[in-house]
Amino acid sequence: MAYKQPAKAQAPTLTLAPVDRNYKGIQQWRMAIKAAEDIYYPSRKKLYDLYKEIMLDTHLLSVIGKRRAKVTNTRIRFFNQDGSENDIINKLIDTEAGEELIKDIIDCRFYGHSLIWFNGITPDKIDYTLIERAHVKPSTQEVLPRVHDLHGVSYAEKHLANYVMEVGKANDLGLLVTCAPWLIYKKGGVSDFALFAETFGTPFREYIYNDSTAKGALERAAKLTGASQYIVRPHNADFKLHESGQKAGSKDLFVGLGDLCDSQVSKAILHNTMTTDAMGGNYKGEVHEKSEKEVSKADKRFVIRILNEKFRHILVAHGIKANGHFGYEEEDSMPPEKRFEIDMKFAEKFEVEPEYFYEKYKMPIPKSGAAYKAKSKEEKPPVKETEAKPGKGKKKKEKTELSQKGFFNTLFSFLPWVE
Repeated sequence: MAYKQPAKAQAPTLTLAPVDRNYKGIQQWRMAIKAAEDIYYPSRKKLYDLYKEIMLDTHLLSVIGKRRAKVTNTRIRFFNQDGSENDIINKLIDTEAGEELIKDIIDCRFYGHSLIWFNGITPDKIDYTLIERAHVKPSTQEVLPRVHDLHGVSYAEKHLANYVMEVGKANDLGLLVTCAPWLIYKKGGVSDFALFAETFGTPFREYIYNDSTAKGALERAAKLTGASQYIVRPHNADFKLHESGQKAGSKDLFVGLGDLCDSQVSKAILHNTMTTDAMGGNYKGEVHEKSEKEVSKADKRFVIRILNEKFRHILVAHGIKANGHFGYEEEDSMPPEKRFEIDMKFAEKFEVEPEYFYEKYKMPIPKSGAAYKAKSKEEKPPVKETEAKPGKGKKKKEKTELSQKGFFNTLFSFLPWVE
């Protein structure tokens, strides 16, 4: 049956507002949460502006990227009811848009509720739009044309069920709401550290004048001479620079604050601290790695549930045959050398088709077909050193055997019943 593209449902038109890049401290973080959780007129604009600001942090970007990669680097397959793979859907998932869709699904862990609008799906392409989260009002299931509108376009209409996919709970604000205060403290601490380094890490210049008419000339000269700090003062005025008595200790204080904030962010995103910055012994690192694997396993299960419960229905509505389920391609975590050793031992006792080895180790099959390579000549077992060098010991052994044989023959010849 020929593929038939269903009618499209146009996504709402949005008037985007610029991102507020003004200073954001703890007070702004609290106000953003209050606005997003308001019962009557909730607004997430301030919260998502804050999220875009903290996403400039390198450590946060690193741990989120690590958690995303654990999911996107595992191949997702669609299996038909008979267990075979669906090539059409597999090709769709393997496209750039398919990978972006998986990333947007897992990103709801960090950003909270997300709304995905499918403009159309064909056997060759997934065309979708991630609705700007600040324009979505999950409590009433509306898309706001402008972020400050009180009401918008409902996406809960029955005729839109084939085009809209919600990911995450309506009241979920994401993990970034927990990370934000630590990154705010870190940003302030790093700024203070930079000021500390500028103040005590560069030379300080002092200009002294007796005649007030020379003050202007000294100030102009000071501005033109380097970027280090300076002071211009009259001769009869005192000036004292009180330096910190423990500069090294001050440095440790700033660095320690930054490390503390990073560790708390790692706990929130990865549920551990040691797989991003190596610290402690191997045992501790292995324990933290196990906890990270559990997080990754939960993320993978979450993505598969969304694909099976929601995305599969949308595929069918767009004319893609999807009688089956999504799942992950089986992974073999064993090193290739160890796997080959086990396979060879198994093949010594049980019959194995030659095609298995070509497919398992991704080797090209010969034109004559898959087959085992016959041995041209059987190898002889190695000769022991004592047997390879015959000597007195061997001759003595042979002589002893002959003498024993002669003795018994002579003995038996005297016995009357022995013929």
